[in-house]
Amino acid sequence: MRTTTTAFRSAGLFLFIPALLVTAWAKDFWEAKPFTQWDEKEAVALLSTSPWARSLSMLGSAFKTAPSESSRASSLPRPVGPGMTSASGLPQAGVSFGDGDPVPLYVRWLSSRKVREALGRLAQLQSKVPESEVQKAVNQPMTDYMISIVAPVMTPFNEVSFDDLKDQTFLISKKDKNKKLQLRAYAPPKDRGDGVAVFSFARTPALDLADDEVQFVTRVKKIEIKAAFKLARMVADGSLDL
Repeated sequence: MRTTTTAFRSAGLFLFIPALLVTAWAKDFWEAKPFTQWDEKEAVALLSTSPWARSLSMLGSAFKTAPSESSRASSLPRPVGPGMTSASGLPQAGVSFGDGDPVPLYVRWLSSRKVREALGRLAQLQSKVPESEVQKAVNQPMTDYMISIVAPVMTPFNEVSFDDLKDQTFLISKKDKNKKLQLRAYAPPKDRGDGVAVFSFARTPALDLADDEVQFVTRVKKIEIKAAFKLARMVADGSLDL
């Protein structure tokens, strides 16, 4: 499923940033000013430490899919921060992870307008994408709830299909366990060109503030992911932003 526009793909958007690179920000800066006035660090903060993003740490052993993978350092992306992205807009190669090394992984609510604004703002700042193109991408209707995942090593996400994931990937309400949204579509990084894996879910039944918290759950080969999102914190411009 290819829903992210060229504007987003042209910048270093889908990067994974070590927590130490993110500064403490004034509360809800995304409400204090329009996204076109965010600086690079604010856009990165929205994508890494805001209510719409969850950072997890996995052992390197969970990412190994072939015995020789650990020796192929040049085939693995290098974690990058603001201003350090490659010319292609994707993380550069150069590091590998041992079995016991922590590997950062980011889970983002991609269909959120605020997330798309942060991606668009980085496109402006890093790749000089015209504001008209960014606005078009930001205003694109989102028919599904969409969750994205990015990590330094995306090989396991390229080796699974919708059929592999459909029975173990879902969104579930904390308050109403009967409100369980099953996976509707899956797009691996190799099919998108932006380095992320995207999981899509129908918007019915709709999530709302009464659910309190929604958990995203999936298993990709040996990688078990559970990321909880507090809905009360995901309100922007007076509305729940999912």
